[in-house]
Amino acid sequence: MIPTRDRPTDLLRCLQALTAQTSPPREIIVVDNGENDASRGICDRFHVTRIYSQELLSKLFNVGWKAASGNIIAYLNDDSEPAPNWVERISNTFRGWPDAMAVGGPTIDTTPRKLETLYHTRPLGISIAFALYERVLLRASFQSVGKIGRTGAYSVGTWMPSSLQAGTRVVDHLTITNVAFKRSILEEMGGFDENFWYNHIDGDFFRRLRLNGYTQVFDPSIVVSHHVASSGPTRNSYGISRDSTYFFLKDFAPSSLDDFLSMILQLAFLNGFWIYSAITDKTLKPLRGLQGFFRGVCDALLNRGY
Repeated sequence: MIPTRDRPTDLLRCLQALTAQTSPPREIIVVDNGENDASRGICDRFHVTRIYSQELLSKLFNVGWKAASGNIIAYLNDDSEPAPNWVERISNTFRGWPDAMAVGGPTIDTTPRKLETLYHTRPLGISIAFALYERVLLRASFQSVGKIGRTGAYSVGTWMPSSLQAGTRVVDHLTITNVAFKRSILEEMGGFDENFWYNHIDGDFFRRLRLNGYTQVFDPSIVVSHHVASSGPTRNSYGISRDSTYFFLKDFAPSSLDDFLSMILQLAFLNGFWIYSAITDKTLKPLRGLQGFFRGVCDALLNRGY
């Protein structure tokens, strides 16, 4: 299943990679909520199922798996490019791990994300913030594969080339850009939480899997290249901040003073990132993330019934 929105070049590359698999997928479903019709001709060219829906991304994820006919539902982003043996490796991993409800692998960013760049370059004034983030929120596992901290901070190892040499293992989270689920677990868990807009939709689902004791497996042979798009709603600071805050407060609500203090640090780091971005990028646009934070707090309180 591939959600797409007005990125025909990306979608074309993704479909070319899928149709060149060593083990072709039974079906390919593209769920499109774009404002132009460019993807229609591409889908027709590759004879894939195209579903048009103007819903938000969280709902598109549910539209996709409900429309599928198979027992294994695999997800890619339109700006991703699966390796030629991607489908084959997913099937093999499920056979090797019969108790796994989700499997995935390295999702290698072809262009480093800003957070990763900051982590490695450590410009003046950032080192202390990263030290707190890594040691307090992630217990020194920022570059690990598939780790989630107690307040929702997550490791970034899955997106780094070093993950290609990581061993197969049970993890806390995977990524919707490169994951396959058993249909039965999507049905049992009620699919994805449609209170999210664009981000952390998958993180919430992985968190629920983890809390319910279900197995998620990272296999380094299941490889996707991620040509991270620089624009679109998933890159908007307002939406990112809203969804991030909603995710932290919904799935990691503090239950102790220690957790409460850690959550304050988590949210301070989130908002500090927007302020830092506004200063270094010399634009006020990132500051919309501060508005998104307050929206996320309100939505989390309303949806939790406080």
